[in-house]
Amino acid sequence: MYFLGSEQREYQTQFARVNYPDLLRMLLGWIIRLLLVVVIVRALWSFLSGFFAGAFKSSRIHPKQSTSLMRDPVCGTYVEPTHAFTIKVGTMVHYFCSESCRQAYRQNS
Repeated sequence: MYFLGSEQREYQTQFARVNYPDLLRMLLGWIIRLLLVVVIVRALWSFLSGFFAGAFKSSRIHPKQSTSLMRDPVCGTYVEPTHAFTIKVGTMVHYFCSESCRQAYRQNS
């Protein structure tokens, strides 16, 4: 490009001025985009590695045998028969979550 005197100076000063707030805003935008891409890639990597590790695992863990729960007649809490307080009335066995529930049942019976 060929300029004459003042036109050349005006052209140089126009392009020599750098608008730093716009430059920083643009740079910050690219940094945020880059961080977002890194987070997405890491999340996908974690998901896929867990998926393939679980899919090709040869030995499966079998859950424990389920146990039946008995309902406490006083408060309605469900308890395991092996850990419960009991009262045998005739042929019926009543299961309680605590000693206080068992005592309350005895008083009401």
